[in-house]
Amino acid sequence: MTVQQDEVIDLLKSLRELPEPVYIIARGIVSPEEYEKDNHSDDKFIDENFQYMSYVYDAIPILFEEAKNFSYKETSYGLKHHASRMIGQFLNPEMSNTYITNGGFIVVMLLNGFEFKKTKTSDDLYSNPNCNFKFKHAQFRKKCLNCGKEKLNCEFKQMAIKTKRFCNSCLEFGFQVRDNGYNSVDDDIKKEINKYIEDGFALRRIAKKFSINYYNLYYWKKRGFLENIKKLEDETNDD
Repeated sequence: MTVQQDEVIDLLKSLRELPEPVYIIARGIVSPEEYEKDNHSDDKFIDENFQYMSYVYDAIPILFEEAKNFSYKETSYGLKHHASRMIGQFLNPEMSNTYITNGGFIVVMLLNGFEFKKTKTSDDLYSNPNCNFKFKHAQFRKKCLNCGKEKLNCEFKQMAIKTKRFCNSCLEFGFQVRDNGYNSVDDDIKKEINKYIEDGFALRRIAKKFSINYYNLYYWKKRGFLENIKKLEDETNDD
């Protein structure tokens, strides 16, 4: 169930009624003076942000979990970029625009029940438009494209960056995202290539003989793919 416009309006009004009023616009939390000076309103906020808030709202429970303490390593500004990237990578890869404003992200986090605190960088309460949350990154499982095993996201590159499609274990053994055509080459040809390499032939000469791109052949050797050729021959000989 996605967020409703009435819920957003009720939240914005309740925040302005706090002992220390919170005024939210697209760029985040601002002072009452700035809010009034630029003629901001709930309707204007809805018009500018609701489309993005509606799909990020459903993604929040998947990406974040509530925690006992505030996290000061990441503010709402950094987290909204993180959420935007994760939606594109995992939740809806076909979505071309996953952008959300800082203010819109703060609202959907609050609607999902996360406790917040305004980020202060000086004595001025409204000097920073960001806020901090009591949260932690949710752990979810992702399948490695090589071994096929599902592992927690901590097995992969940090979620805040573009994640790898291979787990750390497979990467350590030389399985790369790109094989540069290695898997499309016939096993018999791989065995012949290995024999030429063992006989000391230059890679350029071998590449020309088998009509293989030299840089691909160089890549296979550099990344350890050609070691698999030797293993393949040894297994054949054992049989």
